[in-house]
Amino acid sequence: MLARIAGTLGGKGYNIDSLCVDVTMNPEISKIILTTRASKIMIGRVINALSKLVDVVRVENLSEVESIKREMILIRMNLMKETKPELMKTIDTLNCKILTFNTDHCVLQFTGSRRTSTRCWQLSNRWASTISPEPVPRRWNANTK
Repeated sequence: MLARIAGTLGGKGYNIDSLCVDVTMNPEISKIILTTRASKIMIGRVINALSKLVDVVRVENLSEVESIKREMILIRMNLMKETKPELMKTIDTLNCKILTFNTDHCVLQFTGSRRTSTRCWQLSNRWASTISPEPVPRRWNANTK
């Protein structure tokens, strides 16, 4: 079903910013929350397109519902022995969570607002490119509720 929804919207030229799929009390039904940036008219068209799909039970516009918006960034950095102390200072400065810390690389997680996650990304990107022959941070976005 998820592929049909993404295909339907993508085929009509609508851009999906994020998708979140979750279970419901009924194991036969999944809940899909998607985010997109569009005018009210375009959102109405998205709702209409989704409502026409056979297996869709209900479509709701959550634009006016109060919610918490956060981004998560996963950053993988190559490590060199002489830069580990400097890396630890940077991790502390960025308020990152260390997911893995091996001898040759580490994976960091940062969660926050779009503004703070952009700042984190810029700092980590600049820092990583000074200690590694290639910029290695990679970015994934996730809007969570």
